[in-house]
Amino acid sequence: MNCKKKFSLLIFLLILNGIIYAQESQQLTVKIAESFITMISDLDTDRMQELFHENLVYEDKTAPFIWDKEKAITFFKGRKEAGIAEKRELVVNDIYLINSNIADIHGTWLGEHNGKSRSVKFSTTIIMHEGKIARWTDHYDMAAFK
Repeated sequence: MNCKKKFSLLIFLLILNGIIYAQESQQLTVKIAESFITMISDLDTDRMQELFHENLVYEDKTAPFIWDKEKAITFFKGRKEAGIAEKRELVVNDIYLINSNIADIHGTWLGEHNGKSRSVKFSTTIIMHEGKIARWTDHYDMAAFK
C-alpha cells in the first residue's frame, strides 16, 4: 500500500472513530436524561448522588436561585420526606439533544401547590461532564403558581 492510500485509510479510521464516539456520547446523554426524569419525578436522592457531578450547578431561572449539589439534594430530600413525590407527576413531551453533552427536556409538571391543582409547563436543560450531570437549569411558568 502506498503512502497516500495509508494516509487516506488513517483519515477514514479517525473520522469513523469520531462518529462512533459521538453516537455513544449522545446515547449516554439520552440515557442519563431519561434517568434524570425518573429520578426527579420520584425525588430519588440516592440516584441524585450517582447522577450529579461533584461540582453540579443547579439553577432555577424562574425562582431564581443557584445551588450546588449538596443544597439541591438536601432540598429534594426534604420535599420527599414531606410527601411531595406522591402529589405530583412529570409528563415529558420531548427530549432534544443540543449536542452530545447537552439535552433539553420539555414537559408539564402536574401536582398540587398550596392546596390547588397545577399544570405547569417546564423546560430543563442538563449539561453533561465526565458522564454525569454537571449543570441543570430549570425554566417554568411561574404564573401557574399564582
